Amino acid sequence: MDLGSLAQMGQSMLKNGSGAAASNDKAADAVTAMIPKELLDKLPPSVRPMITAQAVEAAAKQAPELIEVLRKGGKLTGADAEKLKSIVAGIAQNAGK
Repeated sequence: MDLGSLAQMGQSMLKNGSGAAASNDKAADAVTAMIPKELLDKLPPSVRPMITAQAVEAAAKQAPELIEVLRKGGKLTGADAEKLKSIVAGIAQNAGK
C-alpha cells in the first residue's frame, strides 16, 4: 500500500469513524494537538491523518473514557491529559521510526 492510499484511509477513518475509535473532528483535533510538534514534523504530511487515526484508535482502546470526553467537546486536565499525551506520543514515536 502506498503513502497516498494510507493517507486516504486515515482521512476516511477520521471522517467516517472506524473500529473502537469512531472519532469525530473534536477528538481527532484534540489528539492531533497532543502529538509533540517535533514528532509531527518528522512525519510526511501525507501520513499524518493515518497516524492521528491510529492514535485515536489506541487511545480509544487504552482510555475510552478520555476519548469520550473529547468527543463531547470536553477538555482533559491533570493526570487524564498526561495519560492521553503519553499514549499519543508513543504512537507518533513508533510511526516516526
